[in-house]
Amino acid sequence: MARGGVPSGKPSTGREVRAWASLKKPLLILVVAFFLYALFKSPDQAASIVRSAWDGIVEGLHAIGRFFDALLQSD
Repeated sequence: MARGGVPSGKPSTGREVRAWASLKKPLLILVVAFFLYALFKSPDQAASIVRSAWDGIVEGLHAIGRFFDALLQSD
């Protein structure tokens, strides 16, 4: 990777791979801790966010289904 995290076209070095591997676990712990904090701090808002995300996923799946139906219907 080149400076600023932009891919340079060169393969990653072992040092970069090890650095990323050593950062993944602490970052995951921080993200999970934040979500748990947000859940306990404001459960109604957290439920609303999850409900909205689920509705978006379902609508996206329906849109994909409509797309494939349209492909099969056109001759």
